[in-house]
Amino acid sequence: MSGASQWQPPEPEAASVDVEVMPDLPVGKVDAYQHMKEQPDLWMKVFSIEEVWETSIDLALRIIMAFHDLFMDYGDPVHFGEDRHGFVVPKGINEGFFAAFCAARWLVLYEPDEKKFYCYNHATGIYESCTAAWLKKVVSGVLLKASTMSPTLERLAAMRTDRVLNAVVSQMRGVAEKRGAFENRERRIHLANCVLRLTSDGYIREEFSPDHYSRRRSPIAYDPDAKCPRFLNELLGPAMDPEDLLLLQKMAGQFLYGVNSIQRLLSIYGQGGRGKTTLTNILQGVVGEDLVGQLRTKQLGERFEVGRYAGCTMLIGPDVGDKFLCGESAEVVKSLIGGDRFVAERKNSNDNLPVRGDFNLLINSNAPLKVAVNDDASAWRRRLLIVEFGGGKPVKKLPNFDQLLLEEEGAGILNWMLDGLRMLRDDIEELGDIRLTPAQAARIDALVGYGESVREFVSTRLCLRAGSDLSVAELLDTYLKFCDEKGWSPMSEGRFQCQLPDLMSSENRFWTSLRSSMPMLPLRQTTDMPRLCRKSASIAWVGTNSVKISTFSSGSASSACIL
Repeated sequence: MSGASQWQPPEPEAASVDVEVMPDLPVGKVDAYQHMKEQPDLWMKVFSIEEVWETSIDLALRIIMAFHDLFMDYGDPVHFGEDRHGFVVPKGINEGFFAAFCAARWLVLYEPDEKKFYCYNHATGIYESCTAAWLKKVVSGVLLKASTMSPTLERLAAMRTDRVLNAVVSQMRGVAEKRGAFENRERRIHLANCVLRLTSDGYIREEFSPDHYSRRRSPIAYDPDAKCPRFLNELLGPAMDPEDLLLLQKMAGQFLYGVNSIQRLLSIYGQGGRGKTTLTNILQGVVGEDLVGQLRTKQLGERFEVGRYAGCTMLIGPDVGDKFLCGESAEVVKSLIGGDRFVAERKNSNDNLPVRGDFNLLINSNAPLKVAVNDDASAWRRRLLIVEFGGGKPVKKLPNFDQLLLEEEGAGILNWMLDGLRMLRDDIEELGDIRLTPAQAARIDALVGYGESVREFVSTRLCLRAGSDLSVAELLDTYLKFCDEKGWSPMSEGRFQCQLPDLMSSENRFWTSLRSSMPMLPLRQTTDMPRLCRKSASIAWVGTNSVKISTFSSGSASSACIL
């Protein structure tokens, strides 16, 4: 480090320097006595503390403080005894001392829930996962170096057996254990050159520290004066209105923050070739590629799928179809962004992995998404944000435009996202949620309305009337007009006919509680019978006040009328 002071071993205090008379020791024990008196200084050299001093004085002082506690907490590092010639030689090592020694020098942390070791990288300020095999190599290196420091310790080199190394690493699990270290911490934004902490007065810049317990970082360096004119004027400006651009900026800030504080997903839709994928790639690049996972709704019901998201802060659904949220397992999406806790599994492992569902989620598609509401419309309204990515198709396509913008304006885009996070925090403090315009709220209502359209149609537009007779075609035509009035996208004819019988059977107005006292008249399922009838042959409808079990006629449904 340029200008940093050179490391020097700690000077002994004047009061502790006394003239000592060497005791009368037998031959062969003098060296051992001298070694015991010089142990602290010797092991300080084994620490290689001067290497750390050159990089970070604060980190070096932290290690020195930990070192001075080792002898009090764990005792002498080496067990001595006499050999057959009467010479004092090492007979074994203090495994606990060396476990604590290596954990202190390399700032090792063990996460018991994940069953993984992490080692702090003072150059990047993050904890990086490390294996037991790597730690065995570290311990072996320490013993080898110590064996060269004093003739009395030469035999340590021969003690680097697999049994000894495994024993030290095993004890290191207990010495370095810190459960929930990466969860129970104050949230900061870890960047390539510093750490930012958001306060009521703005951002405070901090240097890297092991106490931040960061595992991931953005690859973008912080420059408070950087701008991003091409990103705003060439990519976003032509494609979005100002209100949607502001909404996107706030959500991009939350992506950078790493926690889904408002428990919402962002859906971006628009015609192909407008730049949605470019935008998604840029946001990924600023957040950090290793922090982003791909959401696959079709696989969410499989046992190992959620385990794939461990360590991620953001999930993406790139270029998905409009029915991406209509599958059987799509309900899990609400849990992934709603703060639910999962016990995930990993392949080739019997260990369970706790995963918290606070992921940010970005989905882009060419058409507006459709959602299988499944009687939970209010929950979906609280989980959705929708932005239209429109504008004309670019006259000239720029290859790798995302990489170009990241290289030229990465720091400016980072500042744009930081501003968005600050504005989102203000919204949360005032409203408890992100601020939406009436048009943005209407988009959410329209999307949720699609999933609830048939149910809403049955509950508000159908009633009982004696002697009424409706054909499936009449019901469908009225349903389409109903959706048009509401501004909703209607279900397809097939999905409408499949849902209608079940929804009508769930309405008390169309179901008799006396069906057990009267014979059910099952329908004969024929190929020319409408799907509405084939779907629910055993449904009984109340047709008159005198409790009459009605049946479907081919192509019609009796006992119901349209309001």
